[in-house]
This record gives sequence, C-alpha cells and structure tokens, in this order.
Amino acid sequence: MDIGAAGVIAYDPSLCEKITIIDLFPKPSNINLPKNCIWLVGNVLSDNFNEGEITHQKYDIILMSSILHHLCDYNNNILNNINKSFTNLSKVMSDNGILLIFESTCPNSIAKFEDLIYPITRQLLTKIFKFTFVRLLSLKEIELELTRADFTYEVLPFRQPKFIAQMYWRVPSCIYPLKINAILTKLK
Repeated sequence: MDIGAAGVIAYDPSLCEKITIIDLFPKPSNINLPKNCIWLVGNVLSDNFNEGEITHQKYDIILMSSILHHLCDYNNNILNNINKSFTNLSKVMSDNGILLIFESTCPNSIAKFEDLIYPITRQLLTKIFKFTFVRLLSLKEIELELTRADFTYEVLPFRQPKFIAQMYWRVPSCIYPLKINAILTKLK
C-alpha cells in the first residue's frame, strides 16, 4: 500500500504482486499505472479508512513518503492525526507487515515554535500560496506517536540529498534544518 503517492511511484512496481495507492484525490488522467496497481480515493485519517476495497486486504508493506507533515488540519492537531493514521494503518497490516516512513524532520525546538505560529503559517500557506496545511515534525514526535500506536521502529541510516525542495525552491541541505529520515516500523 502506498499512502498519498499522487501517482509518483519512486520504486519498481514490477517487484510487487499488487500495489494499492491511497490518495485524497482521483488519479490524474495523465498518469498511467501498471496493471498491478490500483488507485483508491481515501483518507488515512477517516474513521472508516479500513472499509470498502481495503477491508479484505492485509498489506505486507505500507509506504508513507513525505506525507506526515501534511496530516495537520485547520487547527493543527498534527500529533493526534498522525496517531490516528498509524492506528488506521495497523488495522490493514499483515501480521509481519512493515510500515516504511520517509519524512523530512526538523529539530524539536522548531516543531514547537511552529505550533506557536501555526495560525499565521496556515493563513500564508492556504490563502496566499494556495497550498495545503503543513506542520513540520521532529523525529522525536514521530517516534512518540509510533510508540503510542503500538509500533516498534528503527531509524535507518539515510544519506541526505544535496538539495531539499522547499515550496518551489531548491535549498542546499547543508544550510537547511530539515533532515530526511527513513523509519522502518512493525507492530508490537
């Protein structure tokens, strides 16, 4: 299962028997998926996430790539929403399944500061830039929510890219506080 892929498949789909892509939006018409991929419109925060076509499936691998920082809402609620997403995903994981997370994280002090200025940044992002809600997370926050949702985890070694995309700009990683983390998780 690939959560929020938006049609960007950054892996070889022929290595998988079947791929289910879950996104908030219908598949764009210009995206051609391989025959082993299906696209479902869904929300990992929904109370009925594991109903419908997902109900009868158990997934061995669930991928969340650069999604967590978008799980905030109008009032922020980032930590509660992440916990809800992890809880929903645990219901569709196979017994030996894994959740693989790739996420840009910031220092804990920046995450806490973002909570203070969230009403301002929310307005800038949604009204001026016509973007979606965003609240960056610290690795510590992600680890806490994984633990609360009964996951064990391992932060994998990950070589940082030379540049990080920030909004519409390419910023050198060496001067930016965000670091990309790869986290391998399993249910306890």
